[in-house]
Amino acid sequence: MAASIPPFPCDTALAENLGFLYLAVGGSRVYQQRDQKSLHKTPAKVQDWDLVGLVESKGDILCLVLRKEIQLRSLLGIVDAEYLTWEVLREDKNQENWEVLRFAGTAKDGSKRSLKICSRDHLLHVGSEPAIRRFGVLSSRKVRYTRRYHPRDGHRIFIYQPLKLKEDLFVLDDADFLHPKDDLIAVNPGVTCDLFLTSVPVYEVAPNTASGLKATLLNKWRAISKEPCVEDVIPLLYRFRDFDAQFAQRLRIEFTRVASASPRPLLNLSSPSEMKQSEIRRRQRLQNQYHIVCILDIAWDFWSPRYILSSPTPAALGNHEETFEFRAAAERYCPSPFTSNSEGLFGEICFRTDAEWRRVYAKKAPHVIDELRALPDVLRYFPPSCVQQLLAASAGQLFFRRFEGKMLSKVRLEYYDNKSFLNHIGPMDAVDWFVKIEMQRTEHVGDAYRSTMNMDPILARCAEQHIHRFYYARLESDSRFLEFYSEHCLDILGIYDLKEVRTSDFLNMPLTINGTKYHPLRYYLDRAKDVLDPSAPGGLSSLPEAFGLGDGHGGNVMVTEDHASPKMIYLDYEVSGFHCPFLDIAKSIYNDGFFNVLYADLLCDDATDRQNKSGAVVSWVINSEALCINYSVRVDAIGKTTAITKLEYLLRPIFNLVRRQSLRKAKVAEDVLGNSLLACALLSRNFAKRADIFFLNLALGVRLVDDLRKVLSEVFGWRGLPVVELSIQDMKIEEPPVRELSVALCESRGHACSNVLLLYNLKPEEIFLKRASETFQLQHRFSRKPDESHGTVLHRISDARHTGMKVRPVTL
Repeated sequence: MAASIPPFPCDTALAENLGFLYLAVGGSRVYQQRDQKSLHKTPAKVQDWDLVGLVESKGDILCLVLRKEIQLRSLLGIVDAEYLTWEVLREDKNQENWEVLRFAGTAKDGSKRSLKICSRDHLLHVGSEPAIRRFGVLSSRKVRYTRRYHPRDGHRIFIYQPLKLKEDLFVLDDADFLHPKDDLIAVNPGVTCDLFLTSVPVYEVAPNTASGLKATLLNKWRAISKEPCVEDVIPLLYRFRDFDAQFAQRLRIEFTRVASASPRPLLNLSSPSEMKQSEIRRRQRLQNQYHIVCILDIAWDFWSPRYILSSPTPAALGNHEETFEFRAAAERYCPSPFTSNSEGLFGEICFRTDAEWRRVYAKKAPHVIDELRALPDVLRYFPPSCVQQLLAASAGQLFFRRFEGKMLSKVRLEYYDNKSFLNHIGPMDAVDWFVKIEMQRTEHVGDAYRSTMNMDPILARCAEQHIHRFYYARLESDSRFLEFYSEHCLDILGIYDLKEVRTSDFLNMPLTINGTKYHPLRYYLDRAKDVLDPSAPGGLSSLPEAFGLGDGHGGNVMVTEDHASPKMIYLDYEVSGFHCPFLDIAKSIYNDGFFNVLYADLLCDDATDRQNKSGAVVSWVINSEALCINYSVRVDAIGKTTAITKLEYLLRPIFNLVRRQSLRKAKVAEDVLGNSLLACALLSRNFAKRADIFFLNLALGVRLVDDLRKVLSEVFGWRGLPVVELSIQDMKIEEPPVRELSVALCESRGHACSNVLLLYNLKPEEIFLKRASETFQLQHRFSRKPDESHGTVLHRISDARHTGMKVRPVTL
């Protein structure tokens, strides 16, 4: 395709000597011809060069960066290369998982020059496969998402987690074509494919070198998309709406030529400048937001030992016991609704060894000694630049260098209230900003897990872990619930017409949620206490442990108000340490994923109003005998991407890791996560002044325990948690015995009880009765302790019933 583009300073003899078959310019240099005459008036970004080059094989790509890097820089005019240590590619493991290499740097004129080098072998292989093909792009610049547009459903964002080979070298996820998971034919060209198809050659080893490859890709797109003509791909290209009419027409002519097709009238594929005003307005409406959020699953094994980076030696803490003087600032520290377990002051400190005053945040909390002890490990397993810098410590107080930023959760709340710096950019740009932050958090947490995962921890250590303060300790004796709502919870919640109903009565009320009957809340609280008991053999203590922050939700992350490159730090290390990762991520999943539920009181005045801006609606009916709740939750693109990044890139790989080790442990892990989410829903915040938010979180928490997968699918459209089907062999009792998988059967009061697995000698109709009144009569047969609660026994009966119904006649 002939095109008039600004001359790229290409030495064709050098390009041939380096083995290039094709070298071309893409990006804004070619699709905005009308702007090229006034480059000196345009922003610096327009002056950048995006190029694509073809060589024969992947071996030739390696040869370029390992043996001919100086000549390659000379060809591109690069004086300051973006990446210098390509020698790492001599290791076999670093030659895997990628097919395209990005080489970039800055030229003498200040322009950035980026070249994607691909092999003809790769494009031929991709084009010959009937199915969509994913592949990796080796890059020193980390990119975590790409935007696309399709007339069928509007704007899309495709999110992925790069594979980290080194601290500054990554494999980015790409594909020949991209599509939503539930629409296999609505496909856009991938990033590299898009660049290649729209590129204009500045060097070819022979005429039409790239034409055959472009034709192969275009015909593959037509076959997958079921579209009749290859030129229909043009509106699906990345920057189509920025194409000038001249470039759009040239693409159309080239595509029909290389694909040997007859062109259609130009009217159907006109550029935006030629569209009717009604079409422009329709597209502008679609432009306001993402209609499709697609999280790409992991295309490689992040958890393989070969990709676990060694943890750097943490920075020294310094002499925090040195004598210093503190003076409080006039600016007062305002407590946040997103964290409530500490107090703080702004101020300055000065050490006697120097005269410099440093701005600090002075933290005072009951467990600062635990935070001080955890800090070296936090610095070891998380990037030191993202950890608070401790300057000094005194009795009951820690003095951290002040970070000029805001809590991530506060930024999100301000955005919803139209008070954020992000409200000055487009809605999709705001989503992109949160995606970058959340993917960075996911990477940091995932790296810490991968480098510290212990699949067979010492069982006795589990009970010593500080994270149980947020779960088991709050469940014991209903301490947290009673702290919030007392023995008269309905009075506290402002429901005064049921004076005779005490908290104990309320907890034993039958529940109906969205038309489905559930056990009383008493059952779920007792069950959660059992499942999250760190001392119980065969349960939580049997699961893997890894290093985690413990309280790593968005209320304990601070970010700078920077559109392009926000900085961030993690706060609050009081429960940081080695513990179960399913406990560790629960707060982050609930507090951040279900942000509009947990913090609905901050988003609306009345969640019973169907038009409230929280996206969550609730209603309830309560009398002395039962509680009925109806609710719905709708999340926006920020909530959906925030949740799914954690679910897809943290929960799913960890769960699969446990599942491969033991199906029984995977079932325990699922129970631990579900019950942890219930604890987050009910016991994190005090809703005494907002009965609507109390009932909303109660209903959601109960359903997360009862049917975790269904709720995650309903709210986020995520179906990535594998179902665990336990066989008879998987349910064998281990030593020590697992309480959840055995049933105490008493033949008579005069006979001793024996623990046996529920197998073929029991008929379901003899044990598993449907009516609640009859089920309660079985309690004395299933109880193991005289003071055991109804909820605990019901949990055991329910598990036994579930197990028994899985026993098929063919297995007996």
